[in-house]
Amino acid sequence: MPVLRQAVLKTLLWMRQTPLRRPALILLVKVHNASYHLIALFSSHTGKHPKHDIQKYHEFFLKHISSSDHVLDVGSGTGYVAWQLADKAKQVVGIEIAEAKVIKAQHLYQHPNLSFIVGDATTHTFTQAFDVIVLSNTLEHIDDRVTLLKTLSNLAPKILIRVPMLTRDWITVHKKQLGLPYLLDETHTIEYEYDSFRREMAAANLSIQSLHVNFGEIYAVVTTKKQPTAVTPQPHVLAHPQHNSS
Repeated sequence: MPVLRQAVLKTLLWMRQTPLRRPALILLVKVHNASYHLIALFSSHTGKHPKHDIQKYHEFFLKHISSSDHVLDVGSGTGYVAWQLADKAKQVVGIEIAEAKVIKAQHLYQHPNLSFIVGDATTHTFTQAFDVIVLSNTLEHIDDRVTLLKTLSNLAPKILIRVPMLTRDWITVHKKQLGLPYLLDETHTIEYEYDSFRREMAAANLSIQSLHVNFGEIYAVVTTKKQPTAVTPQPHVLAHPQHNSS
């Protein structure tokens, strides 16, 4: 093995000095990107992503809702977060544009306080108001995010947001600098830096009440009413940034 390792290393060092360097770099980036999803896929025979138990991101949402709240989970996917919240909130409604995911959510997660609907939150006609809106790894999939946020701000006074960061690690930034694929998910339209997140909230006339960074993601509580004495908080890193995805 040491001999083979030395031979491989020698070949790679040779390739670095040839026109093959760029194709090799592209291949390595593709392998690196794919490994994130493949490691998650092979980590559990049940299909449950290991990030749920490691990040415990649902605890952020639970912390910021009360037992009297009516909650709207936008982009509820297969229903895991909405189901967690239903144990505490008075009512949770999950809205998801993909019908197959709603069918799966209705099968996997049942609770008397929980319901799922198929629809687009930007155009759906809601028959009630809500106390809290949850956006858990949803915004990064939307093109016109400011319009969505403005629409949602008419439905509830508080929005809880979780989004991935571009600056989750150095290699992601480097991939972008090289013009190579760097997004965690090909359906993402953005991955945030703190300043870009702050600007987007301001453009939607939302006030950031609290913000922290954990496992390379922004967690924020935003409100629809500007607080006259509020100061935009600086991010507080709770854990070393890691790869993450919705």
